[in-house]
Amino acid sequence: MKKMLLFLFIAFMSKASIYADQVSLMNDSPFVLTATVLAADGSFLQKVTLQPGDTKNWTTPTDVNTTTNEGQSITPFTVIWKCGYKGFYSMCTNVSPGALVTPNTCEGSRYCEPKPKKKEGEHQ
Repeated sequence: MKKMLLFLFIAFMSKASIYADQVSLMNDSPFVLTATVLAADGSFLQKVTLQPGDTKNWTTPTDVNTTTNEGQSITPFTVIWKCGYKGFYSMCTNVSPGALVTPNTCEGSRYCEPKPKKKEGEHQ
């Protein structure tokens, strides 16, 4: 009986850890933005580009350890929102697993410089 309970506990914990590091990213801005997700130690985890109004559930890639070499957790996350053309839009720190992150609730300028229009007769 003890072995069965131990097996069920391990199975439950491994399933829970698969989904524990999910973050929902929703672009509530009028701009195309790229969200960069960083671990607690500042290491890069992933980049996701979102159109205005798009939502993506980001999950820790399976090849990422949930702890660093020193045994530190990769959470809380930092999400940096960058503009599609150029510039910084906003940044959220201390993002917990399971959180919904939107660029307009993060700290920053919350503005993107528009891409300049080409003048007639100008080549790329």
